[in-house]
Amino acid sequence: MKLSGAVLCCLAIAMLTGCTTRTDAASREGSTTDSVLEAILEPFFASQDGKDPLANSEYRDAMSAQWRLSTEARYAFLVRELQLSPGTTDQLYDLLVHQIFETLEGPTQSVRSENGVPILTPEYQALKDKQDREVAMLIGEDGLAKLHEYDATFEFRNELWRLQTHFSRDTSLLREDQVDAMIAIMRNADEAMKRARPPGADLVLATGEAVERLRAQGLEASRRRDARILEASASVLDPAQYAALAASVRRERGYLDLLQNASEVIRVGKSEVARDPRNTNFLLIGANDDLLLKDPDYRRAWQLQTRLEAESTYIDVPRLLNLSPGLADRFFDLQVSQRQTRLENPRGPYHNDEETTRNEEHQLAALLGEHGFAQLQQWQDSLDARYRVRLLQIDIGAGPDALQLEQVEALVPIFQIADLEMQRASPPLTARLFTTRHERERLNERERNLRRQRDARIHGSAVAILTPAQLAALDAWLPRS
Repeated sequence: MKLSGAVLCCLAIAMLTGCTTRTDAASREGSTTDSVLEAILEPFFASQDGKDPLANSEYRDAMSAQWRLSTEARYAFLVRELQLSPGTTDQLYDLLVHQIFETLEGPTQSVRSENGVPILTPEYQALKDKQDREVAMLIGEDGLAKLHEYDATFEFRNELWRLQTHFSRDTSLLREDQVDAMIAIMRNADEAMKRARPPGADLVLATGEAVERLRAQGLEASRRRDARILEASASVLDPAQYAALAASVRRERGYLDLLQNASEVIRVGKSEVARDPRNTNFLLIGANDDLLLKDPDYRRAWQLQTRLEAESTYIDVPRLLNLSPGLADRFFDLQVSQRQTRLENPRGPYHNDEETTRNEEHQLAALLGEHGFAQLQQWQDSLDARYRVRLLQIDIGAGPDALQLEQVEALVPIFQIADLEMQRASPPLTARLFTTRHERERLNERERNLRRQRDARIHGSAVAILTPAQLAALDAWLPRS
């Protein structure tokens, strides 16, 4: 099956973003974005749309490198569980990447769908059977079964991974037995939700009031899924972990409410915003909030969602600054107020953006005191490094080699300094845009060298902090980060 360039490019980007686990997409943004951007900008891709871009060896090599990184990130935990040797691990990753190309260039996957379940063509099923045999020859039938189970539950494992990125610094990471129990809970809740939801075809074909009724049924099924998960997980998680899960559910619900409000705002006749002839019907959350906030219902939903996001982002700040519950509440309210002020005054509520920033800082200093504000600034400066260390912490897990709190705090400045040094030495992204292929390849090689140097700095500084097993885990994680 041959795909057009545009379609295949979308598939490639979707596979890159969809296959990332235990290494957040944000932490890999530089390497992934640069390679994909370079591929999109290639003259052959712009001039030969409608042909298969994978026929171009340079494009194929670039996508192969990216799929290899995504595959390593996705299956890193499974490889450890199967206790594969380094050589077998490399062979498995190479095989899985080869099979991605084989699947894209292979036969049509399905010809129709029955009750939402695709009917595979015989040719495609034969290809998948062949690929399974290849994997089984490498890691055994038991390994193949575990790989299939891992793929089937990957979305739930990934959801639990994201949950842990929002844990406070004092909250224990999930043990593997907790992960297994939560995957079973989420899987059962998901299956119940799918049975209760109206088929997708019904929603596509529905018109008028039927659309609203089917959407309401879908939202209610989603709410029941969340309620099932919360009820069943109470006996699996400790109180702090459960509180983080409940907060995550509230944020998700808040976002869905925001979507619902946005859909009502843009509906002609529902809102003054939609009736304003200067506004387009294509109003999007995050992109058009300055317009959407003019609608009172949307503004209330936005304020709630923004407050929930602020509480998640700054979850450690109240304890760090020793804030009372009342003062913490005012701090989170101020985060929402300042963001809303910027949205409602897109060119700045004061003379310019610098003055806006200074005014916001004065407000925070007045609330927290000069010492508290200085502590907050130090914490904000280390936020990216803290996030990367949390990703490493999750990757190592909660077993006997788990990172302790004092190790985490010691690693943060190490990551922060190494990342800052790499940023200072890195060429700007604009340097790659309008230049020759040879120059871009030189810049990419320089970037790879800078990453290797950064990782070497982190390793060298971490030797005195980590155990040998933790240091080995760090070395395995850094190339995927």
